[in-house]
Amino acid sequence: MNIGLNINDKTETSFDKITTVCKEVWISKLADYGMTWCSYRLMTVVDHILIKALRIKTLEENGGNALVEEGQDTEFVGIINYSIIALILFYHAKEFNAECDTDKLKELCQKYYNEITAEIRRLLTIKNHDYGEAWRVMEKTSFTDIIIARVQRMKSIIKNDFDVNSENVDAQLMDIVNYAVFALIKLTE
Repeated sequence: MNIGLNINDKTETSFDKITTVCKEVWISKLADYGMTWCSYRLMTVVDHILIKALRIKTLEENGGNALVEEGQDTEFVGIINYSIIALILFYHAKEFNAECDTDKLKELCQKYYNEITAEIRRLLTIKNHDYGEAWRVMEKTSFTDIIIARVQRMKSIIKNDFDVNSENVDAQLMDIVNYAVFALIKLTE
């Protein structure tokens, strides 16, 4: 998958390029499948993220030897899109009903997609400032492990009816998106 990153791009520029490609993939799948995902419960979307992360881990451990065409980059794009879908459901689940394929709802979801990616980008900028872009010295495999750990946290939070004293599901999902973005940047370097 060609995302069009340049090694000299600032992190925010890379984020913009990656999320543009992710949104294009999301819109394409929306055209193919409709809004079938809106019938998912949050845990189902979280499990989709887990499946993609576990596949990446398997690819990392077996040297990228895959029988399925899609590589790590495609899976990280999927993690980003499923995370944004999960955030849409987390924030706006009450707006969805049995008529998931209405054009109005599709437009609304694209609006939510844009708003959520803008918020995640804001978070990335703030954290990169505070952490000094520490992610750049991390191993590629660490991003996968962190994503899997975040998924496990979310599963626990959901099973406990969102009764948390610290970061809720939305914070986990936003961090997952940023770790997936970092991984995609590292994969292209």
